[in-house]
Amino acid sequence: MATHYEGDPCDNSKKFYKWIKASVKNKESGLLKNMDYAIFGLGDMSYELFNEMGKYFDGAFEKLGGTRVHELGAANAETFSTEEDFFKWKCAFWPAVIAHYSLTCTEVRAKTETKAVDPCVMPYLVVPATEDLERAKDVALPLMMKQYVAAKDVEIASCRQLRQNLEQGSTLEVVFNTKAAGISYKTASNLAIFPENSEADA
Repeated sequence: MATHYEGDPCDNSKKFYKWIKASVKNKESGLLKNMDYAIFGLGDMSYELFNEMGKYFDGAFEKLGGTRVHELGAANAETFSTEEDFFKWKCAFWPAVIAHYSLTCTEVRAKTETKAVDPCVMPYLVVPATEDLERAKDVALPLMMKQYVAAKDVEIASCRQLRQNLEQGSTLEVVFNTKAAGISYKTASNLAIFPENSEADA
């Protein structure tokens, strides 16, 4: 959650901020009772109010009944340590989330006395795409499956590593040859990528 200027929300979060603020004012304490959350804020300590939006939403979500699964994090743009600050927060984030949901599953199992559903099992029936399936308009399929069936093969033109230090992860710049595939992409368009691994990697 980024903070703009002197403790203000960014343009793309103003409406959300106003809605949450109004909900807190109206004391809608159960609005987010089924929501778990963790917030990482972006700010600059050279301003008087640092990470104001991160702090606000972290407290507001709790007032509205949300459950915090990890402590509030913050990055300081003044010292150009945003990526490092996030990495430190993320290292503690995953153990906290795993512990939270492991406990939640245990509690649900104890209350219902039924076997918990494996969250890794996807409820989608995957079938090979055929010409008949691609042409069928009345086949009821999940959204992602529809996109997969209608997808086009796109060649990767280039792939290069952008980081010099790989200790904290890897960042690749992947350039796709969309022109050859007859695909056009504009800023803010939706993009779904279905990677196809080499058979040698199977």
